[in-house]
Amino acid sequence: MRRALLTATRDSLPTHVANKLRCTSCHLDEGRRENGTWIGVFARYPQYRARSGMVETIEYRINDCFRRSMNGTALDPAGADMRDIVTYLAFLSRDVAVAPPAPNTRLQKWAAFTADRAAGARVFAASCAKCHGTAGEGTPGAPPVWGAESYNIGAAPPPNSSAATCRSMRRARCPIARRSISPRTSTRTRDPIIGARRTIGHAAIHHPMSPIPHGLTTRRLRMYRRGFLGRLAATAAAGVAGLTPLRLEGQPRPEPTTGADASFETWLNRINGKHKMIFDAPEPNSGMPVVWPRVWLNGNNENYGTKDADNSAVIVLRHAAIPIAMHDALWAKYKLGEVFNIKDGDAPAVRNVFAKVLPLPLPGTGIEALLATGAQVGCCNVALSVYSGVVAQKMGMDAAAVKADWVAGLLPGVQVVPSGVLAVARAQEKGCGYCFAG
Repeated sequence: MRRALLTATRDSLPTHVANKLRCTSCHLDEGRRENGTWIGVFARYPQYRARSGMVETIEYRINDCFRRSMNGTALDPAGADMRDIVTYLAFLSRDVAVAPPAPNTRLQKWAAFTADRAAGARVFAASCAKCHGTAGEGTPGAPPVWGAESYNIGAAPPPNSSAATCRSMRRARCPIARRSISPRTSTRTRDPIIGARRTIGHAAIHHPMSPIPHGLTTRRLRMYRRGFLGRLAATAAAGVAGLTPLRLEGQPRPEPTTGADASFETWLNRINGKHKMIFDAPEPNSGMPVVWPRVWLNGNNENYGTKDADNSAVIVLRHAAIPIAMHDALWAKYKLGEVFNIKDGDAPAVRNVFAKVLPLPLPGTGIEALLATGAQVGCCNVALSVYSGVVAQKMGMDAAAVKADWVAGLLPGVQVVPSGVLAVARAQEKGCGYCFAG
């Protein structure tokens, strides 16, 4: 049973895995392969990891794989499934001394090569397609490397990994590539994301190594990220007919000087402070989206003699963080605490627990206080559409009416932005530094 959780992860833990990957998609030979080995891992934890900036337990590290590599949800750290996985890792690590892994510069060496999509396409067709499918969609014997069923944000690659580093990691874990593809050739292996795209829709929306963090999962509505993305693709497909494949070559066209949404452009033009920072929040993250802006404002004020109004703190609430922007009445009416798995004490929240000042030795936190001091808050229209539609379906209500109610119930001063990712990008074009807050 312990080994089955790792070799047939999706079948064993279907509510915790949202793609078609399994633990042994990366950790080959049941965790015994040199690259990505589990041998000795148990002996090295707890350990500090730069990604989280904290000392992690082995249970936390395993859950990082479930949240990131398998685009799913965390196991109960004290539950039976976690105990079984840790027991198997301990079994593999028996008699292994506590020590850091041996130094290895292989990834850095491979990452130094320049990618070549044309050469990569040939290598992919000759060496990869036989197992992973001609479009990387996966086969019964090999996991998908492209599309919604492979979507993940990677627990292993360090933050800001180069594309070449990520490709070299793929080679290190590919049984055939290890024998038939040289390191130099493998760095040119076709990246299905930046190479030719065959479709527009569910599979073409996502980059398997996207930096977008995994969002909250709604257990009651079974709203996994794949459901969010599938509904998003279906919504787009319903309104657009006769889509044609994307052209690879650039098509010259006049660039618009302003966007179609005048209120969004006005909101962007308010980003004119002496210091500017965008706080990107795809999840509530225990309230950090309404704490870190306060920390940043205080730091500027104390060190540079500014006032809140002199600086531009821009908070973008997208994906599962959108309830932060809503009135208490919406939380109660639509049971948003249940929908987004947000607790108030031990029970699902029925009020906006992020609206008022948080119980911290840091005055001025909370979304209402930040808005009052001039912070700009944007709420993702795409997430509003998708989540309101899911809630409407669950409650037997009209989707358009529910979305209209959500928009009307946003806190005063919150701007609906076309999409959260667009707002994050445009704010940086306005000169904002970037802070990931979710």
